[in-house]
Amino acid sequence: MPGRATNVVVGTIAGATTAAFRARHEPDGRFLLETLGGGAGGYLGGQLPDILEPATSSWHRSFAHSVAAGTGIAYLAHERLSAAQEWCRRQADTLAARRAQMPADSFAACLLALAETTLRILAGLLAGLVAGYLSHLVLDARTARSIRLI
Repeated sequence: MPGRATNVVVGTIAGATTAAFRARHEPDGRFLLETLGGGAGGYLGGQLPDILEPATSSWHRSFAHSVAAGTGIAYLAHERLSAAQEWCRRQADTLAARRAQMPADSFAACLLALAETTLRILAGLLAGLVAGYLSHLVLDARTARSIRLI
């Protein structure tokens, strides 16, 4: 059975790679923020099945460790992820435009920059979370006990 360390490493790499791919057309700074967000999302997503169903024994796997859960997550990601990422990017662009009209050293400009950065990281985190979760299921499916259908 893959341990926590394996799930964390593979999830983080899967999350960062997925986010980087999805942000490949973004300018450099935005690309980097989304990729970092994807790594963080993958870190969390790689552990999420075991957070939802703690690994108290090798038989701990139930719905969160199932083909059905993986299929549902993949379907929702396919249907909603692009829209959610575009929403984050649009909101961040709106905040950047507002910030550009303010003195750079103002407190409000700093708050807008923080909110903008958070939204750009969130765009990547969403993609990374999905990739990390699915990577966990793939790793568990390759074990002797595999994962459940439902």
